[in-house]
Amino acid sequence: FQEIKLDYFKNNYKKRVPVYAVAENASVRFIQEKNEILTDNIPVYYQKRLRTKDQFNQYITFAGLMEDPVGNLQKIHEEMRKDYEKRVDEAQSAVFQSFTAKQKFQRDLDTYRQEIDRFERGIKQIEFKDWVRKAFLYMNQTFSTRMDGEHRNITGWRLFQIVFIVSLICEMIRSEYKDDSTLLQADIEVANLLYFPTGGGKTEAFLGCCVFSMFFDRLRGKDYGITAMLKYPLRLLAVQQLERVLTVVMKANKVREASEELKHTNRFEVGFFVGKSNTPNSITTREPLSDRGSRHAGRTMILESDTETLNEYYRFIDTCPVCGKKQVNMRFNQANWKLEHYCGNRECTIDALPLLIVDQEIYRYMPSVVVSTIDKMAMLGTTNEFKMLFGQVKKWCPVHGFSCQSRCLVSREGCTSALRTVNRLKDPIPTLFIQDEMHLVKESLGTFDAHYESFADYYAKNLVPPDQQKQIRFIGATATISMYEEHIRHLYHMAGRRFPCEYPSIEGGSDFYSYTDEEDTTRIILGYAPYGRSITNGMWESVYIMRTILYSLMKNVEDVYTELQAEGFDGTIEELKNMLYDYWIELVYNNRKQDAMELENAFRNQGNDRLEQKKIPKFKIEQMTSDVDFQTVRKTLFDIQSNRGNLESTNLLLATSTISHGVDEDSFNIMYFFGMPNNNAEYIQAYSRTGRKYTGIVIDIIRLMRVRDRSYLKNFIVFHQNKDDLVESVPINRWAKNAVYSTLPGLLSALLMQYYAVENGMDSLYRAMELKKLLQEGKIEEDKVAAQMAGIYACNVHEKLSLAYEEVIREEVHRILHGIRNGNFQKDEFLGDAIAKFAHGKKRPMISLRDTEEQVEIRI
Repeated sequence: FQEIKLDYFKNNYKKRVPVYAVAENASVRFIQEKNEILTDNIPVYYQKRLRTKDQFNQYITFAGLMEDPVGNLQKIHEEMRKDYEKRVDEAQSAVFQSFTAKQKFQRDLDTYRQEIDRFERGIKQIEFKDWVRKAFLYMNQTFSTRMDGEHRNITGWRLFQIVFIVSLICEMIRSEYKDDSTLLQADIEVANLLYFPTGGGKTEAFLGCCVFSMFFDRLRGKDYGITAMLKYPLRLLAVQQLERVLTVVMKANKVREASEELKHTNRFEVGFFVGKSNTPNSITTREPLSDRGSRHAGRTMILESDTETLNEYYRFIDTCPVCGKKQVNMRFNQANWKLEHYCGNRECTIDALPLLIVDQEIYRYMPSVVVSTIDKMAMLGTTNEFKMLFGQVKKWCPVHGFSCQSRCLVSREGCTSALRTVNRLKDPIPTLFIQDEMHLVKESLGTFDAHYESFADYYAKNLVPPDQQKQIRFIGATATISMYEEHIRHLYHMAGRRFPCEYPSIEGGSDFYSYTDEEDTTRIILGYAPYGRSITNGMWESVYIMRTILYSLMKNVEDVYTELQAEGFDGTIEELKNMLYDYWIELVYNNRKQDAMELENAFRNQGNDRLEQKKIPKFKIEQMTSDVDFQTVRKTLFDIQSNRGNLESTNLLLATSTISHGVDEDSFNIMYFFGMPNNNAEYIQAYSRTGRKYTGIVIDIIRLMRVRDRSYLKNFIVFHQNKDDLVESVPINRWAKNAVYSTLPGLLSALLMQYYAVENGMDSLYRAMELKKLLQEGKIEEDKVAAQMAGIYACNVHEKLSLAYEEVIREEVHRILHGIRNGNFQKDEFLGDAIAKFAHGKKRPMISLRDTEEQVEIRI
């Protein structure tokens, strides 16, 4: 048979499994030994596990890097140099399908050399700079620390993690060594993208950067101010990662307290910065509980609520990171005016956790790390205190922390403490802006965020005192992305740099850091179309049959164990039982919430009736969709972890894309797709919930009525072999024609509140009359504001669409400011309302980056 040439890959130099036939309404496989082609109604793809290379493990243990950091890192660097020479030899001997493919190989080779050079420069900083060396040692000590309640014993880094951290050292320390010529390379305007498969350790890699920077800040005298902002596109993602971040920060505190040099410095804290429906923006004496959409929401005051109520609304951490006991509760500390998580275990060494969940507390105490949703960037244009996240403060209250006003931020609640004037803080602007799951920052959300990210970048470089100005380091992280350079250019208006870079080798599936383990299957993925019945029936019957098979294995575990021993299984019967428990919970992915509801009815009726007849535990169903409050989702996951092995507890999850990101649970090992998702990145992210610990089973139920689904079926194997190259590019355009009208009111308001209020010695600039007075007195010049706004949007002469933006910006700014200067306003009329009077489309400053258009109700 003759190989079918796939034009899609002709300019790619990677070796691929040849394709000899394509079927219709089925898949096809080629049997090389017999030279046969067979149609396959149920194609099966065995996905092998990607592992980090272990031949360098001796150089990347925490203990080894604390004992001899430079020596061990130089060993890795030497191996990288040797590997680079092999890739050069391969480039000279390889045969390429096209000239374009050859050029791409050479570009990737150059990028690989740059990656090695950055790593070398980072090593030199550790070798020759005392603070850098100490921060590196403290970072390793932090990650080697085990808490009492911790079960995992991790002894070192994965190879890509430590190389990534060291490669970024020059950028992370640049603001301290502004005149150091060895750091000139760090001045390049570039955003870094950490690209690695799900479950590979990306979070620990960028947390390593955070911890290094936190210790570096304390060593150089930065005792106050945020070090890193971790932004997530979804609330559930932020909650899921919060516990991991908090645990690492608490380990860092343990190391800090044990250090003679650092034990008297300010403790590290974490801020949880999400929407008002989840955590309060501030707490007044009459502040109601957050409105979660229930009938009772907003009726009880926070200060009057008991522990049980506060737990229900605001507990985001269930297990104490120190003692491991599930005894974390909530309380309101009236002395410090803080809503606290505390450990109720009397034997635990910690009381209040270093976690701030109220916006005002985050402003007052400026925690080292802020875990945020991306939407909170909109607060730039609505909240006077947002500037405090950039360290722009006036006063210090010994009880309630910093203030950007002449009074304590808790003065209305009765604070009478004497305030101290704050001299300018040392380098208070965050060093790192980290965007996890960057591929989700797209479409209108991506465009709006691009404008707000540009404001943060411009503000840090131009609108704070000169000695505090700096370049924020932007890091993105994802497991699925295509055309990342375009994405980063639109999102941050910078060049993009991927780590690890695309590996310059004809052979796929491995690079310097990792390899594909052909002996270990991470997922078995199969697909089929249910002929002769509805897809709903095919779906619930598939789940039901799998449930009966699993129950049979559990009931006859002794016989199963004997059979498996004969096949080479070397575990105990107890280990086998535990493995089977981890397959009991089944997960069904739905493209629509309506599908999930219809399926739930089928499972509760036909499914449970059949299970009852066979005396098998019934389906206990929970939904994970956008309609379900994320606290409920969190409690569902907690219930699954707490009731492991209980066949009567939650055992079937009906989910939508809510489940696709950040839900890491070893008990998810069987997953069904009720029709294929609408894009490949979503599919890859979703099925990656399985196979974390044991081999996952993924079953794609194909909708024959959909052309897209039929295409997956007939190209099933070749698609899964090349899935990473088939991820669609992210739709984002920072110069989208009408987007400027949505973001300009908020960014103009941000410029006025975060910069001009400070410039004019004002506590705030919330009122339209205050701005009118400044304009009439000539303290704010329209032309200067227009020029600054053009700079905020990164307008330039090299991009045509940018020139159109600049024209709109100048026109809008002049119309709004002219209108306010000559307008009539109520005494207490808000600035945002005044801007809306004169803005195009009468738009107010955005309160969320998803705040696009007013809803229109259509009745039929």
